[in-house]
Parts: sequence; C-alpha cells; structure tokens
Amino acid sequence: MDILVKNRVHAFSYAYPHQITNENNQFYQEKIFGRSKDTAQFQYLRGLIGFGSPKHGKFTIHNPTTGQCVSLPDVGIPWRFYLFGYDPLRNQYKVACLSLSTIEPEKSCKVFTFGDPAKQWRKCSSGHYSPFEYLACPNEAVCINGKIYYTAMKIDGSGSVLISFSVETERFNHGQAPENIFLHRGDVSLVNYQGKLGCIGRNNLNNEDMDVWVMESAEKQEWSKITHMAVLQEIPSSMISFAVSHLGGEIIIVPDLYCKFASDVYYYSPNNNRRSRLVIQTPTSSQGYFRIWPVTEPVENIMSLL
Repeated sequence: MDILVKNRVHAFSYAYPHQITNENNQFYQEKIFGRSKDTAQFQYLRGLIGFGSPKHGKFTIHNPTTGQCVSLPDVGIPWRFYLFGYDPLRNQYKVACLSLSTIEPEKSCKVFTFGDPAKQWRKCSSGHYSPFEYLACPNEAVCINGKIYYTAMKIDGSGSVLISFSVETERFNHGQAPENIFLHRGDVSLVNYQGKLGCIGRNNLNNEDMDVWVMESAEKQEWSKITHMAVLQEIPSSMISFAVSHLGGEIIIVPDLYCKFASDVYYYSPNNNRRSRLVIQTPTSSQGYFRIWPVTEPVENIMSLL
C-alpha cells in the first residue's frame, strides 16, 4: 500500500512499512497540485492520481508510471465537485463535474471523456434522479465496477444520502445508505471493500468501536455490518479517514486534516484483530502543512495522458 503525502512543495510516496530512502520517490507538486491553498479533492483510480479544487482550479490528472501530467480545460462551473471514474465495458476514463451552487441558473453537470477527439467538456443530462437536490459532501468519492459513489446532504441539512453515477450511461441514482449512519460526518468514509462498496465509521454509541458496512447486493441494496471492538481506542475522535487494502484486507486509518511535522497512520487487520502504528515524518525542507491520502491498490498504468 502506498501513502501519498502532500505539502505545498512536494508530494511523496511511501511504501509500507518502509520510509522514503531517496529522491526518486518524489512527485513534483508544481505540476500536480499547483499553488492553490484550498482543500484539494483527491481521487486515485487504476494507477492515476486526480486532484481538483472546489473553489477554483482545473482538474489535474497525474500518471506516476509515465510521469505525465495533464490539466483538463476549465469547466466554467463555480464551486465545483469532481467525480473521476472508469467504465470497464468501454475501457474509458471520464471526469464528471457538478456545480455545488444552490442557485438555479448555476446548477450544471458536465462530463469530460478521455480519448474524445474534441477534448471538451459537454453537458450531461442527470437522468431521472437529480443530483442538485442535495449538496455533495467533501468526503472522497469511490469508483467500483463502473459506478462512482459519493455522499451528499439534503439542502436543508435534515439528512444525508448515497448517490451513484454510472460512468457508462452518465446517469445519477440514489442508493440506500446503511441504517443509523450519518454519511456526511467527517469520520465516515466510503471505501472499495474488496470489490464491493463499503462504508466505515465510528460506532454511534461508542467512539472506540468501528463499524464496517458492506453492500452485499447492489441490485437489492442490502448491507451487512460488522463491529470491531476498541479499534479506535486512543485515536482522536475527529478528523479521521478510512481505506481498505485489497490484498490483505487491512483497514487503514489516516488523519483527515493537514499536519505540520508528523502524523500517525494505523493499520488494523480484521483477520488477527491486531492494530499497528506507523509514524510519517514530514521532510525537513517542508515549509507548509501536509495531508495523507491512502492508496490501497497501487498499480502501474502505461496509459498516455497526452
């Protein structure tokens, strides 16, 4: 598993459990992240890294295998939310961009398809279910089997919902969320749980316990639930994010905030009920804050972005 560490100068790649040993592990942040101080929206998909800023800035995709980096044309949508997905049936990568504005004239959805000779954003019909009835949460989206899942909150703040976007048909749909879970909370994460949609978060009754929900049937919207006791003991009760390693099934717990000098990352193995801790140090040359994103299926992708 890799961990991406971002600050205002560089982005580094850690391979657990080893630390950085040479400069070859550096990605050049000027090309990937730019100089924006806004909270970045991060998505990792089949060896490609995608970043975008909600307030401004183009969506940028970086291929660590080839070293290529490309920024998509300005979408022209204020206060945007990006969805980066892959259609396995047509072998296509697409980026959808939603307006987060609640003002009717500014509501818009556009799609960019890689490989399209036009290389332009085009308007997308949302289908029967409108995504504009809800406000997309800042939690990271996840793409599984050609569908991108993300969480959203009702405009009046009365509750949260699960929304999916089909990369193939470019249609939105509302999904059945797990019972008694608040998807818009910062300590709840959507994950790819070994090929199925998963939802991991703190137990509502005990902050030390961790609930793992798995959608066993996407057609029937049926969820299973397992509670792991005391996994989050002595871990700060706020600002955490989860991911799942595909190979070993480990649950990775990382801070969902920007750090100055060092940060703890935890690995929990459900198979042997064991938790381990890794401390990630910021480079001595760092002059800003950094954040960690877990990458749970690191692969090489020789796809050209140019």
